[in-house]
Amino acid sequence: MQKKLNRLQQLIGITILSVLLLSLTTVHRWDIGGMLWVVGLGVGFNAIFLCFKVTHVDYRKKMQILLLGNFFLCNLFLYYTRGLFNDTHIPLFMLAIGMAAVFCRTGQAFGMMILCLLISFYDIMDSPSLWNRLGFLIYLFGVSFWIGLLMKEVGHQRLLLGKTMKGWTLSGEIGKAIEDSPSADEALKEAAKAVAEILEAPLGLIFSYDETKDIFIGKGGHGASLERIKSLGFYRGKGMEGRLLEEASKGIYIHQGHIELSWDNTVTYQSVMVVPLSYQNKMIGAMSVYHPQKQNWGETEKELLHRASWGIGMLLENERLLGKLQRSYALDGVTGLLNYKHFYEKLRKSLLIADQEQQKLFLLLVDIDKFKRINERLGHLVGDRILAEIGTIIKTCIGEKHVGARYGGEEFTIILLNESYERAGIIADDIRRGVKELSQRIEPLIKENLNITVSIGMACYPDVTNNINHLIDIANVRMYKGKELGGDRVVA
Repeated sequence: MQKKLNRLQQLIGITILSVLLLSLTTVHRWDIGGMLWVVGLGVGFNAIFLCFKVTHVDYRKKMQILLLGNFFLCNLFLYYTRGLFNDTHIPLFMLAIGMAAVFCRTGQAFGMMILCLLISFYDIMDSPSLWNRLGFLIYLFGVSFWIGLLMKEVGHQRLLLGKTMKGWTLSGEIGKAIEDSPSADEALKEAAKAVAEILEAPLGLIFSYDETKDIFIGKGGHGASLERIKSLGFYRGKGMEGRLLEEASKGIYIHQGHIELSWDNTVTYQSVMVVPLSYQNKMIGAMSVYHPQKQNWGETEKELLHRASWGIGMLLENERLLGKLQRSYALDGVTGLLNYKHFYEKLRKSLLIADQEQQKLFLLLVDIDKFKRINERLGHLVGDRILAEIGTIIKTCIGEKHVGARYGGEEFTIILLNESYERAGIIADDIRRGVKELSQRIEPLIKENLNITVSIGMACYPDVTNNINHLIDIANVRMYKGKELGGDRVVA
C-alpha cells in the first residue's frame, strides 16, 4: 500500500511540474497572493493524508478525498494563474479523470470527465475552431478515462491473482506454523496470523465449539492477547460467531457494520468474516477475521478462508484429542478423579495461588472405614463399584471449582481453595452423608447388611502450617482420629 502511495505522489509531482511550466506562458497575469494562499492550503491538506497515518479512513476512501480536494485546489490555482484560458489545465484534468476512474466508481469517473469539459468551457469558447477544440478535449479526456478503467481492472486482477496464489500456499504455511510451534496455543496463533495477514486484517480469532452448551469458546488467535481471546464466549445468536450457529448451512458468514468486542469498547470493527471449522463433516469450531474498515470481501476471500479452515480444523481437532489424552492420563481409571501424581502438582499450584491471593486452602483426606473387610466379603468388582460411586459423590459435592483425587487404595483427597471454615465443613459433611447413603443403594451391601462410611480429616493452610508435607500429615492424623472415634465423622 505504501508503494501505491509513493507512485501516486510521483505522478502528482510530474503533473504539478507540467502545470507550472505551462503556466509560465501567462506569468505576467499571475495573482501571486492568491497562488501562495492556495499552495499553502494544498501543502497542509496533502500532509494530513500523505505524511500522517489516518487510521479511521481506508485506502480507497483516502484516495477519493485526495482526488476531490486536490482537484478543487488545482482549479483555484489555475484561476489565479489564468491557466483555464490556455493548455495548462489539460494535463491536470487528464490526471484527475484517470485517478477518478481508478479510485472511484465508473459513473463517478464519467461525471468527473463531464465536469472537466464544463470547466474547460471558456477555453473552448475562445478557440477559433470551437468544434475541433471540443473534439480534441473529448478525445484526450476519453483516453484518460479508459486508461484509468484499464489500470483499475489490471490492478483488480493482479490483486485477485495474488490472493489466489497465496491461497494455494496457505495450507503449507499453516502446516509449517503447526510444525514449528512449541505448543498448541502458539500453533493456533501462527495459523490465525497467516490467514489474517493474507486478508490484511489486524485481528484473527479461533474458537472451539462446545456442543453440550451450544457455545463458541475462544481458543487462540492473532492480534490480541491469549487471555483476552480465551475470555470470549458466544452462545447461539450472540456475537458474529454465534450467528454462524444459526446460519451454519450457508457456510461463511459476513457482516458489515459497527462491531465491538467485550475487552475494549474503544476499538470498533466494520467488517467481519466467520467460517465454520469442521472435522469429518462435524462442526468443531469457527475462525473469524475482523477489519476496522468496510471490506468488499467476495468469492476469492471466501475461498481463501474456506481453504484455510481445513488445516485449522484439523489442528483444532488434534488439540482437542491431545487435551483429552492428557486429561485421561491425569485421571484415575476407576473413580474419574485426579491420580496421585497429578494431585501433588495441583496441590503445589493451589498453594502458590493461596499465597499470592492471601486465601485459605483446605485439604480433606477421606478414607473408607473397614473397606478391606468389604472387599474380602463382596469381592473386588463390588469394591471398585463403591470406589466409583464415592468418586461421583465427591465430584458432585465439590463441583468444578475444587479438586478431588484418588490418593491410593481406598483413600481420597480434596483441595478446597478460597473457602471459609463453615463452607469447607459443609462440603466435608455432604460427602460423609452421601457415602453413608450408598449402603441403601448398592444391592450387595443391602443383602449382606453392610454399611459403608468414611472418616474425613481436614486441615487449613496457612492456619495450621505453611508446609505442604505437614499439611498432609495433619489431615492424615485427624482422619485417623476419626477412625479411632468409630468412623463416619469429620475431624477438623
